[in-house]
Amino acid sequence: MYEETSGFVIEDGVLLSYNGSEEKVVIPKEVKEIAKLAFKENKTAKRVLICGFGE
Repeated sequence: MYEETSGFVIEDGVLLSYNGSEEKVVIPKEVKEIAKLAFKENKTAKRVLICGFGE
């Protein structure tokens, strides 16, 4: 499954990248894992909030 919403690129519960423009990013609950370089290309994210991660 591949899903892109609000700048998040998620496949099978893995956040592959964030392409959005928010400075404060809240990881969606459906994310169970974050890829090593998920934020590498993003220049705007300054804070990443992980709420309920891995539940």
